[in-house]
Amino acid sequence: MELTFSYLHTVPQTVSARYRFAEVRSAAAIIASSCPDQWNEVLQYLGHFQLRTDHLMKPGGNKSLIVDTLERYFYENGWKETRIDTENVIYRVQHDTEGKMSANIRLSEKTISDRVSSRYFDSNVFQQGYKVDALKGRLAIDIEWNAKDGNLDRDLSAYRAWYELSVIDAAILITKEQESCQRLVNDIWARYTGENPEMKGKKPPVDLKTSTTTNLEKAVERIKRGDAGGCPVLIVAITDKTWDQTPYSVLTE
Repeated sequence: MELTFSYLHTVPQTVSARYRFAEVRSAAAIIASSCPDQWNEVLQYLGHFQLRTDHLMKPGGNKSLIVDTLERYFYENGWKETRIDTENVIYRVQHDTEGKMSANIRLSEKTISDRVSSRYFDSNVFQQGYKVDALKGRLAIDIEWNAKDGNLDRDLSAYRAWYELSVIDAAILITKEQESCQRLVNDIWARYTGENPEMKGKKPPVDLKTSTTTNLEKAVERIKRGDAGGCPVLIVAITDKTWDQTPYSVLTE
């Protein structure tokens, strides 16, 4: 599937200069058109967001402070972590076969209805769905800063299913640009060890270059092969240009 570039015309330069974007099915244009209020909220927050040194340099654990900060903004503004469960109900409908009509004669709905002699419940199949981090109106958002890259498969499968159910019009996936963020970690650490010679030779407290974690490149790979189905998906990648430029110290770790 080909990437599209509608974000070039829908994302303000003040925001586009600080992030990298990728999309399929003109996601940014569709979101701006069908979910204008939610789109404006997203743009406003991206414009204000700063990548704090103490958050960047703190090892993740179950959920990093970066993800917590991003999620808190959405939750405080009416977005909800949401899961959509589905249930398929199957009915068995039996028809009266007396006076069988020729196969080449098209039956009207009334004729078919008249020939139904019984209709009863057969079975139902319940399927628990995946959660998305934030949903408001018809726009879904997930935040995958440095999680296992398998999370991307889960997220895109959820978007595909929700779109096919007409629950959402599009989705946004927020992640990191791996190269620039790892370079930023290395630069911050080099400055810190330069001012603290006793730390020379030690590794930074975080490693963002792991090949099995979420990032822009892995997300793009998946949307290009069509993992989100017909759902328009916009990827927003946090870069080193969002850094707040505060120095690192062990007191902020």
